[in-house]
Amino acid sequence: MLFNSLIRTELLPVPLKTLVYSLLGTKIGSNSFSPGTILDPPLTEIGDNSIIGHAATLYSHAIEGHRFALERIVLGNNVTVGAHAIIMSGVSVGDGAIVSAGAVVKKGTRIGPGEHWGGVPARRLGNVTDTDM
Repeated sequence: MLFNSLIRTELLPVPLKTLVYSLLGTKIGSNSFSPGTILDPPLTEIGDNSIIGHAATLYSHAIEGHRFALERIVLGNNVTVGAHAIIMSGVSVGDGAIVSAGAVVKKGTRIGPGEHWGGVPARRLGNVTDTDM
C-alpha cells in the first residue's frame, strides 16, 4: 500500500520513484527513468537509456467486458515515451523509438526500432532522424 502511494505522488524525486518501480518488479535498464506511472511493475520491462515522460501511464492489464487479460509491456533501449502518453497491455517498443506526448498506444501494438508514433490512437508518423533527438 505504501509503495502504491509513493509511485503516484509528484513529491517523490524521479530517481527514487524509479527505484521503487524496480523494487516492485519492473525490469529497468541502466540510466532509465520513469516520472510517469507504471501500474503493473512485474509485467513491465524497460531497456537502457530510456525515459517514461511525466504523467505517462503504462498498464499491462485490460478489462474488456467479462474478460481480464495481462500482457507484458516491453520497451527497448533508448526509447522515449512522451508526457501524458498511454501505453496499453501487450505493447512492445523497439530500440530508439519515440512515442509522442499524449499518444495512446493500443494494446498489442508493435512499434519497430527507430519509429516515431503519435496521436490518438497512436499511429506511425515516420522514422526517428538525427534531427528528432
